[in-house]
Amino acid sequence: MNELSSKNKIIATGLVALLALYFCLVQSALSGPFVFDDFPNLENLQILNNGLNSHSLGRYLAAFTGSPGRPIAALSFLINDYAWPSNPYGFKYTNVLIHLLNGVLLFGLLRQLAKAAPEIMPQSPLWPLLTSAAWLFHPLQLSAQMLVVQRMTLLSASFCLIGLWAYTALLMRAKNAPGVFMAIAALGACTILAFLCKENGTLLPLLAWVLNATLLHDVLAGKSNLMQHLTRAACIIPSAMLFAAIAYMATRPGTFESREFGLMERLMTQTHVLADYVRHILIPRLSGSGIYFDDFPVYRTWTQPISTLLLAAGIIAGLVLAIVKGRTFPILGFAILWFFAGHAMESSILDLELYFEHRNYLPLLGPVVALSAWAFSYGPRRTLGIGLFSLWLALLMAITALQAPVWGNARLLTTLWAKERPMSLRATQELAKFQYDQGQVQAAADTLMDGYHRGIAYADLPMTSLLAQCWRPEIHSAVDLYQESLRSIRSSPYSNSVLKSLLLLRQAAQEDVCPKTITTKQWLAMSDALLANPKFLKIAESHIRIERAKLYTHERNLDLTMNELERAYAVAPTVELSQKIAETLLSAGLVDDAEVWLKKGLQLKQPYFDRLMNDPTQHSRQILQQIEQLYTPESAAIPPGK
Repeated sequence: MNELSSKNKIIATGLVALLALYFCLVQSALSGPFVFDDFPNLENLQILNNGLNSHSLGRYLAAFTGSPGRPIAALSFLINDYAWPSNPYGFKYTNVLIHLLNGVLLFGLLRQLAKAAPEIMPQSPLWPLLTSAAWLFHPLQLSAQMLVVQRMTLLSASFCLIGLWAYTALLMRAKNAPGVFMAIAALGACTILAFLCKENGTLLPLLAWVLNATLLHDVLAGKSNLMQHLTRAACIIPSAMLFAAIAYMATRPGTFESREFGLMERLMTQTHVLADYVRHILIPRLSGSGIYFDDFPVYRTWTQPISTLLLAAGIIAGLVLAIVKGRTFPILGFAILWFFAGHAMESSILDLELYFEHRNYLPLLGPVVALSAWAFSYGPRRTLGIGLFSLWLALLMAITALQAPVWGNARLLTTLWAKERPMSLRATQELAKFQYDQGQVQAAADTLMDGYHRGIAYADLPMTSLLAQCWRPEIHSAVDLYQESLRSIRSSPYSNSVLKSLLLLRQAAQEDVCPKTITTKQWLAMSDALLANPKFLKIAESHIRIERAKLYTHERNLDLTMNELERAYAVAPTVELSQKIAETLLSAGLVDDAEVWLKKGLQLKQPYFDRLMNDPTQHSRQILQQIEQLYTPESAAIPPGK
């Protein structure tokens, strides 16, 4: 007993030491900047700038994309700040702490799995420690922590690990159906919590099914038939429902309109993406990591190159092998099924972007467990296997230690990303933004246009250069930036940042900030060109027309304002837009028409969670009440001036 207690103390001390070592290695990364998706998500904090109360909190939660919009993760940002702009250090610090917590949760899960499957899993007390360390220190994990908004991924993983740990422990102890129900209830509760952090938390039942089919097979086999059926149904039915939902969302008309690829092209490309993930899990790279992979090539046929077909065949063969031989080779089956189950949502047929390192946050556990289990089960050469695994772990630590200072140095980070990914629109924009913020305005404009002439055929680049020239007239260009922007808009792929540039250029034009650079007439021509581009017309017509309406409102042209707003509403009706139209009509004294629009907006169905957090119809009702109070028949009969 004392010997066991002594071993546990040593292991616990080792775990604490590894956590402390990890924090020391990545501490230099915490000084890095906000990047990419941090801005459109965290700027929602400005809703709370005037004070934190129930109304502002509801508006804040409703501002996140989707329904319910990942409320647990959104609330977690308030730990660090409830104002914007903010300092990224605290956000990144909290992300690292959550990652460390997940390392502890994984350690506990692995120990539980070793107890549940003693004939399968290594029984050395060092095994869960070193396996958790490899997962914790892997350099692929840095992007999930340093891209602040991916706290959503971190927290979702936290609840998944808690759910699997509780599920495994309760299932082992279950003696009857009520015991199984407790395990299922724990799994279901954690699935809901994980989903409220990020949608891929709904993969938790599928991950539990992977455990059932491989590592926990003997545990289930020792239960009654009823208990086995309940357990399998609790994992299979939600997983089947999830796959049905994915298929529905991926095959809706117009789903891929904002992308430069279709459903089958995405599926083809994901064979290469998944292969690249596996390669860099097993052989981590020192360079080429980060968050910008928007230049990843799209594969459009199965045979050009033939590697697409071969990879697809390999994936199918691997899955079949894992399912058929999962009982014979449970660890191999677990590794394969876990990896693909973890990618079943973000790396399958949904219209998401092609490649992000942080998508491997949980899936990389599959290959890591396979490598560590092999090392600890290498028979007479077990010492050699553990030694090789320890060398691999040391390599992970070394690469993480080398990459961390890059994440913490904005100049080095942006320069390196742009150099390593010269055809990445986002890497080019990130470098230009850094240069502009540092006062290197000419260099920033040159970076943007160099990328454009290099073949990054997005209107973002000349439009942003035009905007920079408006703000800083000393910027010179070898080409007419307005004409170049107009030309590029007509054929540009869709990009959200084009719409942001359009807004800023509209503000500059209507305020006459830089008449030599952009006028209202020129801006309207740019918006016309965007509406003539099928990509933008299908996706952003409402947004563009609202921007045009704002310009016409500034010019006090009611007819043109209403024309644009009504056409925007016809494309994408919302309660907020009906309110905007009503307020425009009220400003012109058209009370009856305003009432019609408010009531039209009230007829629109609102998602349940949106109504729960911030019901936009309340404002419509308030306006209607004010109209009734101010424009009653009695008040209308009072002579003017009385």
